[in-house]
Amino acid sequence: MLFPRPVNKEKVQEVKIVEKRVSSYNPNAGFSAEEAEYYEIFGHANHVSCKLFDSVDVAGRTVFDPGCGGEPTFAREVLLRKGVYIPSDVRYAALEAMGNAVGTGGFLADLTDLAAVPLMAGAYDFTHVRMVLRHLGDRKEEAVREAVRVTGIAAFFLELSWQKLLEQDFHIPLLDAFVGLNMEIMKQLDVDPFMGDSLEDLVRSACPEKEFGFFPGVYGRDQGPYSQELVKLGRMIASQIDNHNTAKRFAQPLRQLSARIEAQPFSFTPPDFHTITVFRL
Repeated sequence: MLFPRPVNKEKVQEVKIVEKRVSSYNPNAGFSAEEAEYYEIFGHANHVSCKLFDSVDVAGRTVFDPGCGGEPTFAREVLLRKGVYIPSDVRYAALEAMGNAVGTGGFLADLTDLAAVPLMAGAYDFTHVRMVLRHLGDRKEEAVREAVRVTGIAAFFLELSWQKLLEQDFHIPLLDAFVGLNMEIMKQLDVDPFMGDSLEDLVRSACPEKEFGFFPGVYGRDQGPYSQELVKLGRMIASQIDNHNTAKRFAQPLRQLSARIEAQPFSFTPPDFHTITVFRL
C-alpha cells in the first residue's frame, strides 16, 4: 500500500499502471532460504547504515527504503529509534518477508520509476539506498535523482566495491576463484562490482551542489575470518541465477566452490562500503 504522505492527486490513478509495469521487471521473484541465510551475516552492512543514521534524529519521521530486500535488521533499528519505516522493492516476496518480520507495509516499485508513483517532492524525510544502484545499469543517475527528489531532509547511499578483494596482501587461491567466478556472473547480470568507487561522483553529478551538502565516507574492516560470508553469499547468488537465461550455467560451479570454501576457511580483507550522505540545504 502507499502510505498517507503528500501525494499528487492527479497521478493517483497511475499507480496500477506503475505496478503492472514494475511487476513485469521482476514479477514473481521469490525470497529464498539461501537469501534469508545470507542475511544472518549481514551485520557489517547494517552497522554502516546505523552509523550513518546516527547523524540524524528519525523519531517521528519517515525513512523510505527502496530496494529494501527482506532483511529486517535496519528496519527494526529505525523502529527502535521511533521512526516510521517505509520499505519498497520490485519483489512482492521481499516486501512480504519484511512485513512478516517487522509488521510494516510498503509498496512495489522500481527505484527508477518513482517519478511515476504519486509521491510529491520531499514526501519522505529520509531515504536509505543500500546496494541498489549497482543493479541499475545505465539508470543509476536517474535513480539517484528520484531518491533525492522524494527526500525532504537527507538521503543515504551505500555501495560496496570489490576492489579490496583483488588487492589482498597474499595469494588465496579459493578467494581468487570465488572473485573470478562472481565477476563473470555479475557481468551476465549487468551488476557493477565496483559501484562503491564511483558512488560519490555519480551522486554529485546527479544533484545540484547549490541545493545539497555532500558527506562521503568509507567503512572498511581489517583482515579476518570472514570466509563464511563468502559461503552464504555464494549460495544465495547460486539460488538467484538458477533460472537465469545466461548465468544459470554458473550456479552449480558456485555451489561447489562455496562448499570448498566452507571446508577450507581462510582469513581475508573484505570489501569496503563507500557511502555518501546528501543533505538538502
